[in-house]
Amino acid sequence: MVYLNKYFLICSLVVTSLFFKSCAKDDGSALNYDNVSSFAVIAAFNGVEGTDNLYLKVDGKVINKDSEIFKVGGYLNHRTVFPGKRTIELMSPNGSRGYFKEDKDFSGSKFYTYFFFGKDKVESFVTEDDIYKPAPGLMKIRVVNLVSDSKIDASHDYQSKPSQINLQSRTNGFQEYASKEKFTFKVISADKKYEAIEIPFSGEDQEIYNIVIYPEIGTETGRRQLSYKIIQINNN
Repeated sequence: MVYLNKYFLICSLVVTSLFFKSCAKDDGSALNYDNVSSFAVIAAFNGVEGTDNLYLKVDGKVINKDSEIFKVGGYLNHRTVFPGKRTIELMSPNGSRGYFKEDKDFSGSKFYTYFFFGKDKVESFVTEDDIYKPAPGLMKIRVVNLVSDSKIDASHDYQSKPSQINLQSRTNGFQEYASKEKFTFKVISADKKYEAIEIPFSGEDQEIYNIVIYPEIGTETGRRQLSYKIIQINNN
C-alpha cells in the first residue's frame, strides 16, 4: 500500500531533489534539467513476465530505492521527476539487458503511472492519474489490463447488480463506488487461454485503488496464468 499526499509530496520532494541535484554537480553527474519550477510525479508497475528485478531509469539515473525489488507484479510508488522530455529506461540490474527505452514528455504537477508488460517485446501503457480524494462515503477504483495475448473480459457484482467493465483501452479509468460495499470482480479470457479468476474487494472510505491484471508463470503449476495486484494509493 502506498501513502500519498499530492501537494505535500511535491513540496517536500522538491527540497530533497534540489539537494541531490546540487550534490550531483560536484561529481559531474548532474542531469540536464530544463525546468525546476514544478515537478512531475511518476509511479511504475512491472508486468514483464519472468523478471525477478528491474531497474527503472530516468535520464540514466536509477530511481529504485535500495530496498525496492521491482519484480513482476512489483510496484514503485509515486516519486518526482523534472518536467520536460525525459528518457525512460527499464534495465536488468547489471545492465546486461535493456527491456524498454523511450523519450517521454512530462508536465509539471501531473501524476503518471508507467505500466510495463510483455515478454519478448516489452511495451508500456502510461496513464495520467487522478489522485484527488473522493468524497466521504466513496472510494475510487481503476482496473488495468496488461494481458496482450487474449481478450480479457471483466465484470463485477457491485450492489448485487452484474455490470461489465470496459477494458478495450486497457483501463476503464477511475470509477467511484460506495466505500461500504463489498463486491467481487470476475475476470475471464474470452478464448479460454487462461482460467478465469475472481478478485474479492473490500475498500476503505475515501481511498483510491488500482487493480492490475497481468499474466505470469504460476509457481506451483509452471503454466501461464492470470494474476492480479491491488494497489492502494492513500492521499490523506
